[in-house]
Amino acid sequence: YFLNTLLPEFFYFPVLLSCFGIISLFKKNKQLFYFTSLLFVTCIFYSINYDIHDIDSYFLLSYFIIAIWTGIGVLSVIQWSKIKNIAFISIVFIILLISIIIYNYDRVDESKNYIVEDYTKDLLQSIEPNGLVISYQWDYFVSAAYYLQIVEHYRPDVIIIDKELLRRSWYYVQLKSRYPGLINLIRKEMDDFLRELKKFEHDEPYNPQVIEYYYARLIKSIIDENYGEKNIYITPEIESQYISGYNEYPNGLVFKLSKGNGKLIGPMNEFNYRLPKRKNKYTDGILSLYARATYNYALYLNRIGEKEKAKTYLNHILLKHPEFKYYINTYENF
Repeated sequence: YFLNTLLPEFFYFPVLLSCFGIISLFKKNKQLFYFTSLLFVTCIFYSINYDIHDIDSYFLLSYFIIAIWTGIGVLSVIQWSKIKNIAFISIVFIILLISIIIYNYDRVDESKNYIVEDYTKDLLQSIEPNGLVISYQWDYFVSAAYYLQIVEHYRPDVIIIDKELLRRSWYYVQLKSRYPGLINLIRKEMDDFLRELKKFEHDEPYNPQVIEYYYARLIKSIIDENYGEKNIYITPEIESQYISGYNEYPNGLVFKLSKGNGKLIGPMNEFNYRLPKRKNKYTDGILSLYARATYNYALYLNRIGEKEKAKTYLNHILLKHPEFKYYINTYENF
């Protein structure tokens, strides 16, 4: 993946020139050669330990090193060529620079990519006023919701809890500031968990099973203490052990939690996303979530005995959103 990012980041000429820069450094300044090589290799081997969506930012140091090597490579070419006409050399490299812009601009232009914003708004529209949602869709939803809620004041009534950030003590400072009423309801469970978490964060002897027990109890208390006062929702990736005692009902891009066993279903919200002209892993991930929410809704209709309605709905959605066909390719459950 790192190698695949090099051309969109640099294009052919800079990568080639960086090779000249490495050779030049090895011959003329071995100390700087070893230092930059160490930074580059360490960055790559550190980064590939993470399987995360936003891994690109972890490669920044290696990109900087390639840029340094490229600059040294330019100087080396000038010296090796023994060309004295600086104006000619300048024109050549300006042309190369322009070619990079022409080649890469469309590849890296994200000015018309609204998919994360649209998905976040669609998800928030799936939640009734003053609702609470537990999620760990950081890349697709939670991070964008910070901006929309705090800066644009879009749906500030919704309480958003990041399940995985609950594993970090610093997150509770933020929760106390944003949702003091919520913290008051779960203070005992929170204090019990933070007491055990402190051992882990400060390299003290700890029992991972005990930490997980208090962690699960904390999440359960968030749901239990707010149930009845607020509508509680989860996103699809939340594991079932954290919501024991509750049933899940598809509600737009989320599941609504309920203790009842009856039919609890409303109309599916319309999705209002704008597809970017160029797809990437974020686009594919979000489209799969849209498609899965659609499929879950149809499955639920089928499960409660409304089989024909499920088929009609699914056919309608696939006609309106043909891009879902890649993610919904079977009717075997109907």
